[in-house]
Amino acid sequence: MHAGQRHPNPYQGVAENRYQVHELAKLLDDVFGRENQFGTLVIRNNPSGRSTVKGISICHEYAFFYQRTNAARLSMLPRSEKQLERFKLEMGEHVNWQNFRKGGGAVTYRIERPKQFYPLYVRPTEKTIRVPVLSWNVSQKEWSILEPALPGEIVIWPIDEKGKERVWSLNHESAIANMKDLEVRIGQDGSTQVYRRHKPAEGVLPRSWWDKTTYAAREYGSATLTNLFGEVDAFSFAKSPFAVQDCLWVAGLDDDTDNRHGSLMNLCTFTIE
Repeated sequence: MHAGQRHPNPYQGVAENRYQVHELAKLLDDVFGRENQFGTLVIRNNPSGRSTVKGISICHEYAFFYQRTNAARLSMLPRSEKQLERFKLEMGEHVNWQNFRKGGGAVTYRIERPKQFYPLYVRPTEKTIRVPVLSWNVSQKEWSILEPALPGEIVIWPIDEKGKERVWSLNHESAIANMKDLEVRIGQDGSTQVYRRHKPAEGVLPRSWWDKTTYAAREYGSATLTNLFGEVDAFSFAKSPFAVQDCLWVAGLDDDTDNRHGSLMNLCTFTIE
């Protein structure tokens, strides 16, 4: 176990054989508290697999993330070029237009989010949108519409192609505040639809499965050490510097300041082989 020197105990790390991963996870929970675990990453560090005497060929390692105070936060990883391909450039910004009506699982239905089920008044020719004056009916759990549509306006509800009552992706107040990001479009079937412009966040939340080719320990870890020191297996179970770099990034150590997330020194990262 070791502590970084850049800040007063900013992070700690421990390496351990895979056979003791469960014991180590229990130890970390006992020391830091299970409620302080941010999560566990599974990193594919040996795509071809490592042979074992019996059992399953091993192709992964783990990284545990814990906090010491509630002020600690994980950093988001920068978006890859492939991830940015789903966006297009508008005025120098990456954007993505999606139907304002949400689609997907149970939480996208009116019964789950009744306050996001409200009408939009649209003029298809002028392509204007407005939200009428609404008042929440507590007993009915629905919006009472306090003004009618004007001549030339049509009423659009978040109802999908199958007639299911969905919801809009914003509540009515947020929709009014972000009206510049809403656009009227005419579908191929002639229906009037509303789309919303999405701008990606600066990064993406780290996922629990990491499988970049650059995480391969043999090609990017052992080979690099051999070139540096001229010995094969100079270090047992070498890590890919790219996997280490991304772990440090997620831990908040991508910044020189001591207070990027309020308390960097309270975030602990553990990597287990």
